[in-house]
Amino acid sequence: MIPWLYDFGIWVFSLCLDIFFREIYCRGTWRIPKNGPVIVVAEPHANQFVDSAILMRNLRYYAGRRTSFLTAEKTLREPYIGTMTRLMGAVSVVRSTDLVKPAEGKIYIPDPKNDPTLIRGQETDFTNGQFMEGGLIVLPKVEGTSVEQQTIAEILGPEELRLRKPFKDFENGHPLHKPLREGTPFKVAPLVDQSQMFDAVCRKLCSGGCVGIFPEGGSHDRPSFLPLKAGVAIIALVHPDQIDAFKAGGHLKRNAVGSLLETIQEALAAVTQQAPDHETLMVIQATRRATRNYNRRLRSLGIRDHQVEWGDVEQRTWWLVFAILLCRIGEYLALALATLPSVALFWPVFVITKIVSVKKQRQALVSSVVKLEGRDVVGSWKIIVAMGLAPALYIWYTAIATVWLYYCRHEGQYANVVPWWIDLRNYIPDIVPLWCFSMFFAGLMISVSFAGLRIGEIGTDVLKSLPPLLVALHPGSANSLVKLRAERQALSSQVVEVVNTFGPEIIPDFESEKLVREDSHDDVYQSRLKSMPPSQSGSRSRSESRDSRSGSISFFLHDTLLRPLSTISKDNLGEVNRRIQDSKSKKRIRRSRRDDVSDDDLVLVDEYSSVRSQYFTEDKKSR
Repeated sequence: MIPWLYDFGIWVFSLCLDIFFREIYCRGTWRIPKNGPVIVVAEPHANQFVDSAILMRNLRYYAGRRTSFLTAEKTLREPYIGTMTRLMGAVSVVRSTDLVKPAEGKIYIPDPKNDPTLIRGQETDFTNGQFMEGGLIVLPKVEGTSVEQQTIAEILGPEELRLRKPFKDFENGHPLHKPLREGTPFKVAPLVDQSQMFDAVCRKLCSGGCVGIFPEGGSHDRPSFLPLKAGVAIIALVHPDQIDAFKAGGHLKRNAVGSLLETIQEALAAVTQQAPDHETLMVIQATRRATRNYNRRLRSLGIRDHQVEWGDVEQRTWWLVFAILLCRIGEYLALALATLPSVALFWPVFVITKIVSVKKQRQALVSSVVKLEGRDVVGSWKIIVAMGLAPALYIWYTAIATVWLYYCRHEGQYANVVPWWIDLRNYIPDIVPLWCFSMFFAGLMISVSFAGLRIGEIGTDVLKSLPPLLVALHPGSANSLVKLRAERQALSSQVVEVVNTFGPEIIPDFESEKLVREDSHDDVYQSRLKSMPPSQSGSRSRSESRDSRSGSISFFLHDTLLRPLSTISKDNLGEVNRRIQDSKSKKRIRRSRRDDVSDDDLVLVDEYSSVRSQYFTEDKKSR
């Protein structure tokens, strides 16, 4: 890492990030140590290269730290991105999923019911160097689902091996159900030796450096965390009990890694909002079930929730609304005219960034086993393409203008034929040197592009503010806006009442349960060594987290993403599911007996909170 080159890169990143994002707000930056070895753990990794750029900028500006991020070797092999990340001090990490290659022959499961981990091959040779214990067997990708893969536990012969965990039990009719019983093509990935990566990280930490890690292993666009990789815990083991347990090996090593991994998971969960699917995320953010009709009426009127306040006729009379509408229409037209030069000159940037980002999104979706739609790479590639294309256009336009001015000053053939407003001699005196004009024109192009972006953002906001003004002036819609405003206030009161009523019941010991205990340091998560449940069929597999894209998980069990490195047993989860199903049955019975349908949701919440309270109380006692 070259310090001055790193700082220059951070300055360039800051310019791009300030343009791409309207606001980047940081909290708790005073907690970052100013010196000494530091490991920065970040989640969720939802914006491929942008996430690390934001963290590098903030760590440099607020703590004066230059951070080296662990970066996939596949990324470092890219001609443009790889060179830039290496100069910024990235640490290379080889991922086994990046080394997946097609294998010869086919595989099948001879006894799916009694021995699902036994794999046999057809025209295969599992004893060659391509297959090894700890490597991966990858099944063909099926459209609409995640790639299924499992780890090799033991090689039994040229045509027989055993997996640590069985493949997913596909239902009859699934494209992989029959091939897994008769023979299917497959791919294989080797076991990667990460000793060089650990050595590089330790050298940086021993020298007092700062290392950044995304423990999910790669970027994704899922609404919840992927299972954390154990590497961050192996690097960061600092508790004496955990270090001794790690050195002892066996189940004690597993306890040490799992304990610290759970501590990291809890700390990350405290500063993020997770949901297992997009529907659950919408429920959490906007209480979707209670506001469904309200949101539908908003969409029918073409307005947003924060714009309902225009229905207050006492504070905003019709003549005031009409005057504001005229002013904003005039403002929008003026802003539209102001953006024309920028659009005319730099439209290639907008078009090419769109094309490249869509192309990279499709490529990432094909090659990844965890992405849903590949949105996590769109923003990164828009910034990367703009960083290269915009300066190229600045140079191109500056060169054209400079050559044209030189041509006009030397009485070129077409200099006296073109209209006067094209002749640059009418604007630039002859005493101005060409190099001064080039510098000025390059600065002008940069200013035009930046001004066009900012003016365009303001114009978009003004355009979005016009629909509620039109609705407020329309005689047939004015009353609807007033009713919506009243409904909005009622919904707000209802949500607050439900939270205040059932919050303490859903979360046991709501006031006393804290992530940071009284006997611990105010600014530190204290990791305690726990006894982790043994793995029944080997180590964790990443494929457990890659359910189908349409699948969902109960959102209140998000901490079970760490299984089997978790203290929550699967039997307890089954008991919780059974109780919830019983509560739903009771709810249906009560619905048939009640005349007031509006109370049903409260009955369900009451039963649901009782189930959660009972479960978490029992789980707390068991721990």
